[in-house]
Parts: sequence; structure tokens; C-alpha cells
Amino acid sequence: MEITNNVAETIKTLEKEMTNIFNDTNYKKFLSLMSNFNNYSLNNLQLILIQKPDATNVASFETWKKAGRYVKKGETGIRIIFPIKYLKNKKNEENEETKEPSNIYFKVGSVFDISQTEVAKGKEDLLKKYKPKILDNNDPAFVEYIELFKSISQFPIYFDDFNNTKANGYCDFGTDEIHIKNSLPAAQKLKTIIHEVAHSLLHKDSDLSKELKEIEAESVAFVVSNNIGLDSSEYSFGYLASWSKEKDIKELKPLLERIHKTATNILKNIKSAQTKEKEVLVWTMYLKTFLV
Repeated sequence: MEITNNVAETIKTLEKEMTNIFNDTNYKKFLSLMSNFNNYSLNNLQLILIQKPDATNVASFETWKKAGRYVKKGETGIRIIFPIKYLKNKKNEENEETKEPSNIYFKVGSVFDISQTEVAKGKEDLLKKYKPKILDNNDPAFVEYIELFKSISQFPIYFDDFNNTKANGYCDFGTDEIHIKNSLPAAQKLKTIIHEVAHSLLHKDSDLSKELKEIEAESVAFVVSNNIGLDSSEYSFGYLASWSKEKDIKELKPLLERIHKTATNILKNIKSAQTKEKEVLVWTMYLKTFLV
């Protein structure tokens, strides 16, 4: 696919190419990109998938430079769409010249993946300190994440030893409750919670087919699980290729938009809850210095 400097043409071409996302390999790569770059638009995620599907951390040339890395000679940038905010001159009440935001325009520009960069000579590789880890069933972080999801879920979450269903959990829209099988290993329990929370956010009063609801909830679970360090290798979307063949852009794009929006909101809520926990901890420690 040729990516031109014309934003409208690029977006039009992306829509024509969208069905290519829906095979097991491409779809999992696309969801992984969504997990790593959840603040990027669907158009830009698709552009990265087409040009560098194994990308893990992208930034502009100048941003890498500020981070102490430089782009290797001969590397080709990944073309994405950038928003450009134009400022216009305006006089305030004191008749002073100020600038205020005007219209937002878009242009095609380049970013580079971390694999296309090297640490500048004499600089520390700070990114090594933030390398994500895969959580195992004995990790104490599971307890924290489960409690965190209980706090951000709009439905109460109950842990039961139910035997009336083969499912690991279910979202009951009659009672607005989420039920999770209590005997599950920690990792499976957390994945099931994420899946059912996705259902609660997406499918209250929804008239979508059961198949489509499961695709959405499982996709959101993949994005969130991958982001927080859960092993996502067992997820499979092989059935999507045949399912999507008879669909057009009017059906496929809203599906991806709902998944993207829901996963992004969950990740934002996680980050917000974690920030609040840290603030409470700092404040408690601060108070203790005066109470001892």
C-alpha cells in the first residue's frame, strides 16, 4: 500500500484495506499494537500494522533524540497521521498580543520504532528499566489487579463456586452483576474478570449477535491483558477471517471503534486508580511522620 502525503487519500485507502486485519495473525498483531499504543487512533494503528507490525515503542525523531537515542542511518520512518494545532493572534483585555488555539489540521509525518534506534554514546538506556514483565500465577500483583477491577467495574463482582455452567464467568444483565468461578488460577481469573467487565461496558441493552459480543469482549480482554503483563499467547481469533469475508466497512469499522474505545477507557481507569492509590499511600506516609 502506498502512503501519500494526502491525508484524505490515505484514510480512504485504509478503509479499503481494513478487511486484511481480520485474520488470526494480523488481528492479534493489531490488538497488540492497540495495547502498546492505546492513545493512537485506529487509522494510525492500521498504518503501523501495514508498515511495521512488530513495532513496540514508536516516537518521532526529535522525541528519541531527547530520550538519549538516535535513529540508525538508513532507517525508513513509519508514516502516520499527525494532528496540527494552529494558533491565531488575539489581543486580551490589556491589549496585549496572545495566541489561542484555532483549527486543527492533519498531516502525514514519520515516527520510528525503538528497534530502529540506538542509545547515544555515553547515554544510559533508560528504557531497560521499564521493560514489562509477564505475570505468573504466584505474583502478588494479581490480588492488586483483582481488587482494582472490583473498584472500577460498574457492576459488582462476585466469586462463586458455581457448577451450573461450563463458563469461567458470566455477566448477568438481569441483576447487573458479574460472577467469576472462584477456583480458577489467578491469571485465568483476572482474564475472565476483564472479559466480563468488557461485556458489562459494551453490551447492556445491546442487540448485537452473541458471536459479535464475544468477539468484542475477547478482543478487549486481549488488549488489556497484554498491556498489564498477562500472557496473551493463548488467545485465538482464527474464526475472524471467515466471519469478516462477507462484511463491509460499515460493519467492521464500528466493531474496531467499540473495542478501541472500551479497552482505552479501561486502561485509563486502571492508570487513574493506580495513581490515586499512590497518592493515598504518600499522604498516609506523610501523616505518619507527624503522628509518630
